[in-house]
Amino acid sequence: MTVLSESRDDPFALHLAASAVLDDQGTVVGWSRRAEELLGHSATGVIGRPAREVLIAPRDLPAAREAAAMCGRAGGWFGVLAVRHRNGRLVEMGFRVRALLREGGVREWFFVGAPTAEILEWQRDRAVLDGLFRRCPIGLVVHSPEMTILRVNRAVERFTGIPAAAFRGMPTGALLVAEDARDSVDRVRRVMQTGRSLVSTEQYTRLEQHPTRERAASVSAFRLEDPSGRVLGVAETVEDVTERHRARLRLALLAQAGARIGTTLEVGETAWELADVMVPRLADHVSVDLSQLVTRGEEPAQGSTESVVRVAVRSALARQPEPPPAGRGTLRVRTGHPAVQVPGRGTGSSGVRSST
Repeated sequence: MTVLSESRDDPFALHLAASAVLDDQGTVVGWSRRAEELLGHSATGVIGRPAREVLIAPRDLPAAREAAAMCGRAGGWFGVLAVRHRNGRLVEMGFRVRALLREGGVREWFFVGAPTAEILEWQRDRAVLDGLFRRCPIGLVVHSPEMTILRVNRAVERFTGIPAAAFRGMPTGALLVAEDARDSVDRVRRVMQTGRSLVSTEQYTRLEQHPTRERAASVSAFRLEDPSGRVLGVAETVEDVTERHRARLRLALLAQAGARIGTTLEVGETAWELADVMVPRLADHVSVDLSQLVTRGEEPAQGSTESVVRVAVRSALARQPEPPPAGRGTLRVRTGHPAVQVPGRGTGSSGVRSST
């Protein structure tokens, strides 16, 4: 047997709800202690008496008869009814009513009720939860303590193209490439074990179906617990922020270019600064070739066929020597070899080339 803890927010929980039993003629035949606490009537004061005489004000009798008729047709009812307190004031109560059959086919009605304000607040909370899974534009994934996926919302369904129901039982990190899946599992397990939430951490993910397409995601996660503190899992929100991330990188690159390119009037140094800024943010490899006239401080003529000199090379894939000392010219590349003249490869008036 497994004992579960009830939510403190559920107005129909055992310790919060009032309960009563009426026979098929509307006579009270059962009354709980919680009903006495909420309505002031003791069990001895109401059991054996018609509910309409003890609990219903005359003006509310038509509403009570309508509710009874609906119970007869549907076998139950869920709604709000004003009930008379022992001191005479009216208490708005929400009720769930179900039919019970006793031996011999005798029908009775089981009432579970709570103050209307508490029920409405609970329904709003349920509506928020429903909205998170059905309408929220941000992805939501619920992980079990066994590191499997319990549920995802429709935003995840739209992003992956996989029906939400198909995710149930998948391992945490499913659909991601192996490296990113390990990171996802580690992240969820850490929150599960420590209880420390993650707030808007930026993660980079690649789906197995598109392994070369990296996406940036803002991930938050928190542990789920029942009222007794038992761990139920981890809820994780995932928002695709790739475009925002790229825009931020572009702005950072522009700021860096403005600060690092053109710090001197020396042409060769400027070429190195240009190459340094471009790799690896815009390219894996960059070379800057200048007309020899430019390296001598002269202005090349339009359509000049003057040979060019490679004055800067920057690569993310090779060892990078330091740029040449100031005042010693610009005819040395970062691999440490002399610059190569490339005749017949003029590049117009600027003479600048970049290869990526």
